[in-house]
Amino acid sequence: MESSLKVATTYAWGKNKDGELSQGSSKDVLLPTPCKGIKNKNLIMVISGGQHSAAIDSTGKLYTCGSYLHGKLGIEDLTTVSVLSFTPVTALKDKVVRQVACGDYHTLCLLEDGSVYTWGGTLHKKLGQRGAGKNINHPGLVSAFNDKDVIYVDCGDFHSMALTADGKVYSWGGGGSFFNRGQCGHGNTNDVDNPQIIAGLQNKFITMISCGGYHTLAVTDNNEVYAWGSGLYGECGFGEFLNATSPKQVLMPWIKRNGDNQYGEIVQISGGGHHSLVLTSAGYVFSFGFASHGQLGLRNTVNQAEPRLVSDLRTKPVKMIAAGWNHSLVLTQRGDVFACGYGFFGQLGLGDDESKTIFTHVSTLGSKKVERIYAGGNHSWALLDPAEPIRADYEPPSPLPAEMSLLDISRVPSPPPSIQQRSGTPDSLNRSMRLEGSFQKPETLLQIAYSDIQYSHRFIRFMLKETSLEVGKAKAEEFVHEMYMSELGVLYHRIQEDDDIVEVTNSEPIVASAGGELSFTCLLVCDPTKNDPPVTIESYIGEPSQLTVFLKAQQMTSNPTQAALSEWVRFFLLKVGSFCSKPPKFFELRPISYYMNL
Repeated sequence: MESSLKVATTYAWGKNKDGELSQGSSKDVLLPTPCKGIKNKNLIMVISGGQHSAAIDSTGKLYTCGSYLHGKLGIEDLTTVSVLSFTPVTALKDKVVRQVACGDYHTLCLLEDGSVYTWGGTLHKKLGQRGAGKNINHPGLVSAFNDKDVIYVDCGDFHSMALTADGKVYSWGGGGSFFNRGQCGHGNTNDVDNPQIIAGLQNKFITMISCGGYHTLAVTDNNEVYAWGSGLYGECGFGEFLNATSPKQVLMPWIKRNGDNQYGEIVQISGGGHHSLVLTSAGYVFSFGFASHGQLGLRNTVNQAEPRLVSDLRTKPVKMIAAGWNHSLVLTQRGDVFACGYGFFGQLGLGDDESKTIFTHVSTLGSKKVERIYAGGNHSWALLDPAEPIRADYEPPSPLPAEMSLLDISRVPSPPPSIQQRSGTPDSLNRSMRLEGSFQKPETLLQIAYSDIQYSHRFIRFMLKETSLEVGKAKAEEFVHEMYMSELGVLYHRIQEDDDIVEVTNSEPIVASAGGELSFTCLLVCDPTKNDPPVTIESYIGEPSQLTVFLKAQQMTSNPTQAALSEWVRFFLLKVGSFCSKPPKFFELRPISYYMNL
């Protein structure tokens, strides 16, 4: 095993335009890379804002690097606009720093004696130093906490928070008329120049807080989560895409199930730019909010207004989470780091600038024994165990299933050999079923075929009139969103615009979308174990050799099994049917292994 003297213990990757990764340069970093300027320093915490970073070593010394704009590094008499490697904050050299937080324009730190210091930009009163008129480039005491026992601080872009030992939360700052979404939690959108207690939480004992860009999260001693501030992307998690100026309860699954909690106590929360992560003691991760770059890790880019379990991580219990502006990191209990979301600056650590909707293993860290992870802005950090930085018994983690993509069903695969031997394979299964062609029976509302695949692939082909194009597309997106919200096992979706839908009549193709219409295909990839009754094919087909099912409209309620099979069809017709120029066509390819006892 390598000795700790030969192994760097602080790794960084992502955006480095202003030197905020302490690399001694200003070049972005696509893979986890050891930091420079911290030789013989055992860092125990590293936090990043938008363009700067701060670190604390094991002796309580504070270091900063990155952009010096607004004085947020806390280093006086600088002659450069940025610092390319961690540099001591000499104004605090005689203090023991317990914790630090970085916003886009300011910095907070908590000392061992419970006092709070702030510095950086004074716009929107986020420093909590009443009367401060211009940017402050050196740490200043927040006197409002002189008689308070502060145990934790955090900040967003324009607001700051403090948690005291008696479970009370204080906030200050705001964001002005444009950026104040109520993230201070005082029931309004006014900026606050001096720390004020959040009245809406006074009857609660708060155990942890976390600030996102423009929203805030808090956890009570009763395992409740509250959120407030920006909620237009669902990042507050209370079921609506609305802002909240006062704390509202997040709809964690056990709240909706009257306290039935199989996930354990909440051990960590993390607010990103416009998304949120929650970690429980059993190692489960929940995500909600903005998903445009895949930062929720749910294999899609659909914003979520309620917490969703990251099902891909069920078999990989997590011990630490970290939300950046548009990306997310998790550290598993066995010591592996996974990342998802926006990757343009390399902040996922995968060696490229691609974004991911699925948590992906940061394999470069490999056998390194990661102890802590941090994410901020477009940056990521991993701190190794200084006593044992390498895992001697390391084995790569089992891979997660690859990201879903549109299934090429130009030909339905034949059933497994065991099925062919058991029942024979109808010739109809082997004939071509082109996605751009019509379904095999024009009177059929829903056609289901079976094959040796893992997930169900549901296709909806529909045509919208130009006069109802925008509302029809909006209703289709609403249908998909509600399918995710229904917890029926949807893993991935895509709605694509087709040049034309081609139908086949007597082996001759004809264009179905002739003038004034636009054609679309909607794909839903679903886990069949989550949304269908566990029945065998025989129970609703009658003959085991018949592996293709055709359901007409009048059959959709003829028995409970068929009703369950076609529920998504009826829901689509209810949402979008009235805006279609022709009846939509539905096709589903299902995994046969789930429905037959092979």
